[in-house]
Amino acid sequence: MHLQQQDAGQIELTVDLNQLKRIYTALFCRLQTGGCTSFEDLDQDDMLLQIQEHLQQQAARQGIDCTDHAAWEAFLGISHPPNCPRRGAKHPAGAKDTSTD
Repeated sequence: MHLQQQDAGQIELTVDLNQLKRIYTALFCRLQTGGCTSFEDLDQDDMLLQIQEHLQQQAARQGIDCTDHAAWEAFLGISHPPNCPRRGAKHPAGAKDTSTD
């Protein structure tokens, strides 16, 4: 990762793909859980969307179907233990996740 101050208060951040995945995942999870009010602006800012679109393009180049939630999470490096409430939230009410059975 490389961080450099630019003119007019701009900051340039250079990260590799794995670092970008971790940044996106952390921001998205924080936004989803509502754990911090300072993240409310992310929902109205294009930053998170731009990161997501870039990552989805990278995933597509690797043959990942980003409409498949499990494949998208695997690309991002996200794994949920069987008892994780977020894991169950991916499925319609009452549906059982059989992806690891």
